[in-house]
Amino acid sequence: MGSLGLTPSTDEKEQDLLDEFKRRALGLFGFQLGDDWELLAIAQHHGLPTRLIDWSTNPLVALWFAVSGAGDETQHAVVWVYEADDDSIANMQDVKISPFSIDKTRVYYPNHIAPRIVAQNSVFTVHKHITLHDWFYKFESNARENVELHKVKIYHDFCKDIMKSLDKYGINEATLFPDLDGISRYVEWKQRI
Repeated sequence: MGSLGLTPSTDEKEQDLLDEFKRRALGLFGFQLGDDWELLAIAQHHGLPTRLIDWSTNPLVALWFAVSGAGDETQHAVVWVYEADDDSIANMQDVKISPFSIDKTRVYYPNHIAPRIVAQNSVFTVHKHITLHDWFYKFESNARENVELHKVKIYHDFCKDIMKSLDKYGINEATLFPDLDGISRYVEWKQRI
């Protein structure tokens, strides 16, 4: 509960979510969980809201996620390209402290602890929480950091054809989600096209 009986802050809510996720999922991991950095990465990959943004070092994987999520004809897909400088990459010293205590946004390359992380060539930005305002630090808006973000817009009309082309290169639901759910969604998609 927040101080003075106020509602819990976003930071506290996130910690509560992670604690509950860890308590319920610990027996399902299939590996020894190392630290909160790894816990955040696994939780993010399985849909829990966290301070992480999921990226891929493989542009075809990023393209697949963009076009597979394209909605109706009025929505276009977008691929964001983030050029991280060496200063923003979390080093061994950074990962020794809690991801909840970082002083600026960091790029975190997780250990290959889960098949999805490996298949998707995952990397994360871990965002600092500003307690005073109860919001997460928007790294692209801070002039003190050299953040290079590029927006690549893909018109909706091309999304289905791009999905088919990516499938020919082995980028699809079954390869990016290497489990029974991913295979099921892929087989169902193949029947529709």
